[in-house]
Amino acid sequence: VYDYSDTEGEESLPFAEIVNDAVTRFKRSGRFRWDSSGYDRIVRNVQLMGVGYAESDHGSSSGGFIQRNPHERVLHVEDKRIRSLYTIGINNNLNIEAKYRVLLHELGHLFCGHLGTPDNRLWKSRQGLTKTQSEFEAESVSYLLSRNMGIQSSSKEYLAGYADDHGNLPSYSLHSIMFAVRKIERILSPDVTTPKSLLIKEAPSDSRNASKELDRLFDMLQQA
Repeated sequence: VYDYSDTEGEESLPFAEIVNDAVTRFKRSGRFRWDSSGYDRIVRNVQLMGVGYAESDHGSSSGGFIQRNPHERVLHVEDKRIRSLYTIGINNNLNIEAKYRVLLHELGHLFCGHLGTPDNRLWKSRQGLTKTQSEFEAESVSYLLSRNMGIQSSSKEYLAGYADDHGNLPSYSLHSIMFAVRKIERILSPDVTTPKSLLIKEAPSDSRNASKELDRLFDMLQQA
């Protein structure tokens, strides 16, 4: 996303004015300000949405990634058991500000539908885009959110590099970018509600009672 207001005195790229409209509609000055102490809360909120989180040493080769799990996993967050189909990995060598930027980028991939969806009611699947298209959309999401949170980012220059000599961008969905931004806004808020479709319900009470009866019978047999 390239802000048209930043192009004064320079040659304006054709797509700048279009995307600036999205930036203007999104601005909510001061609503979300980043701080180092809030990162753990955001990680918890990410997990409440059924996305696993892990940090490891990626050296200097990668900031992070998001992947679809080969098998469904179960996350235990607070008192909930949550279906998890995705995992985000973050390079633990990054400073906290960089971790925020990478996390926003990977969540952009998720909510833009690049990895599919566990439930079309949550977000739409948009698999099949080229790597260039998906990276542009995810970085656009990261840029918009970083800008609003006061996080320093070089995304603007990075995104401008996607334009060809005529200022044309790869095909992208502005609707999907803004949808992802709104979804992540909710994750940044203090309270996050896990979608019902991702919650794993406890076994019915009859099954629990039967299990207790078997346990008691087993104890009696041991004492006999």
